[in-house]
Amino acid sequence: MQNNIPYSLSNSDLVDLFEYVEKRKEVEPKFFKSIIEMYQRNARWSNVIFEWIVYVLSWSINQQKKSVKYYFWGIRFEEIILSLPAEEVCIVGGPKQLFFCVKHHRHYIPCMNMWSPLLSGLVSRSTINNTRIVNLILAISVKLIKNASSLAVLVVDNDSLPMQRAVVLAARVAGFHQTVCVQHGIFQSKSPGHIMDGWFADKMFAINEIQRTMLIDKGMDPNKIKVMGFHTSPLIPERATSPPGQRTICFLGQPWSKYSDKRGTRYLEIVERVMVILRANELDVVYKPHPGEWGCPYLAKIKGVIKTPLSVAIENYDVFMSLTSTALIETEAAGRISIQITDSNFDCDDFRVYGEIVSINYCDKYFKEKINDAINLSVFSSEKPIKAIEFFLKAIKGL
Repeated sequence: MQNNIPYSLSNSDLVDLFEYVEKRKEVEPKFFKSIIEMYQRNARWSNVIFEWIVYVLSWSINQQKKSVKYYFWGIRFEEIILSLPAEEVCIVGGPKQLFFCVKHHRHYIPCMNMWSPLLSGLVSRSTINNTRIVNLILAISVKLIKNASSLAVLVVDNDSLPMQRAVVLAARVAGFHQTVCVQHGIFQSKSPGHIMDGWFADKMFAINEIQRTMLIDKGMDPNKIKVMGFHTSPLIPERATSPPGQRTICFLGQPWSKYSDKRGTRYLEIVERVMVILRANELDVVYKPHPGEWGCPYLAKIKGVIKTPLSVAIENYDVFMSLTSTALIETEAAGRISIQITDSNFDCDDFRVYGEIVSINYCDKYFKEKINDAINLSVFSSEKPIKAIEFFLKAIKGL
């Protein structure tokens, strides 16, 4: 490996595994509860029967000797993963990632048995089994190093949660060249820096220069941040945007109720009012929930809920609305009319700095009129898109 200096796990590393969640727990107990529930669901895969199934399937796809350069935690960056040479990619994860690797013939490393001890550490620090966690991290590091090239890089979608941090530590023990956190969502300048990603990995790939400057202002070392761009290529629809008066509208949901009762209540108030305004004009309106919203009781009360990928929604709908969803920037890049609703109850920056996005304050006395005007705006022409893989390879170069 290129990194010849051995990395030994310390007690501070084990404390760092839970540091991010502990800090947010103090002010966002509902966020902590949602993390516990997620780890409980994932811990169910830590059983002998499934481990045997994983062993058989992973053995069948890991036979070929490889020199793996890119290790990814999970498959959030699917487009980039599938754009890289298959023999240079390895996925670390659970059952969903395993089936992805079987389908696409990618190398695979399981880590399901990490969920249970990490869950115990989240529930009660007094019952945490440090020895077991250390042994599991060391076991993952052995699997990582087996086929790694001298310039192996680990890529994670966040470096904040315990599992991702455990995998980052395993990569360090394995002597990886670098660990990289790729930003997958827009950070808000009003939010405290400690809730943002990028602090734990060796490098942080920011979406743009605005986000890089924001992270620096929050105290992050400028030398660790590189601007990459979005991890997905702009989704350019085949269907042209419909003319005014015939446009269909998609509200892009967000799981605010999982983080705060106050914000959750305010959010639903905004959604309800917007729906009333739009449907009063007999417009076709749907609500596309964020993945974190599925299972929330209030969805049953919202008319027109759809479950469809963003790419399909961009093809089918003309206008997109949300509060702070990064997806608004993606819909704008696709050439669709994109409307941001701002409100002082949310840590919400003005998205107009990211392109041709309309920003309307919810408390504006002409809110209704401005919403109706924005829906009928002229459509701008989008630039020729640059593929996400080009952004990624450019950012990786020179690490």
